[in-house]
Amino acid sequence: FMPYKVLEVYGAEADDIIYTLTHEFKANSEKTLILSGDKDFIQLQKYKNVTQYSPITKKFIDGMVWNEYLEEHILKGDTSDGVPNVLSPDNTFVDGLRQRPLGKKKIASWVDHASAMGWCRNIEGVLPNDEVKRNFQRNKKLIDLTEAPQELFSEITKTWEEAKINPRSKLLNYFIQNRLNDLMDCIGDF
Repeated sequence: FMPYKVLEVYGAEADDIIYTLTHEFKANSEKTLILSGDKDFIQLQKYKNVTQYSPITKKFIDGMVWNEYLEEHILKGDTSDGVPNVLSPDNTFVDGLRQRPLGKKKIASWVDHASAMGWCRNIEGVLPNDEVKRNFQRNKKLIDLTEAPQELFSEITKTWEEAKINPRSKLLNYFIQNRLNDLMDCIGDF
């Protein structure tokens, strides 16, 4: 009944859809607002027209350098998404294991070492061993929004283009039928 596009794409999470649409609209001169406190979307702030607002904290999420944040996020993992840090094995959360500690000092030393070698924060080149490098690649696939399969991006774009928008004329009847009297006073906001 609402005059909005609603997408459901098999195999896609909301993160994938938000990334794809943000990427699609990056050249658009209109501003894009991501209404979410999920810090995964900081990486989308690489686009000049993108801002992010957290409705929980009632604050804009900004002031971070997106690529530095993404690199650190890949190194640290994401416990809320079940991704362990680069020092910990794949089965850390599944088997209830404790992550190997990865502090700010170690991350800073890797960043400094990469910078000293002129690699512009190519952290992967200074990681201590093959296992940590493999874990970095694992985390990059799971955290970096650009790593989703191209077919998924194409399906999301196709679904967006084909999605129909209901006419606003259906709103009033919907509000009446569902006794949404308070919302009828601000029907123009919809």
